[in-house]
Amino acid sequence: MGGTVEKAERREYGRAQLSIDDSKEGGASDLFTGIPSSLRVWNSHGDHVRMLPDGFRTTGRTENAISAVENAERKIYAVEFHPK
Repeated sequence: MGGTVEKAERREYGRAQLSIDDSKEGGASDLFTGIPSSLRVWNSHGDHVRMLPDGFRTTGRTENAISAVENAERKIYAVEFHPK
């Protein structure tokens, strides 16, 4: 789709705090409707999103990585965490 994912300097494994980003144009993601703006999640990955494809925006992140993205127009949503 035109984005870039690269190997992370360190693997992200274990509990993390997800911050949902609803401050950007368009407001909160439909994916997170009714969800608190911060929640505990479980991560298990060794890569990171470095560049989003055109038309996508970041909707959530942990301290270490972009963790949720969307293209609302195309109704495509992606997460890089396990809900806890």
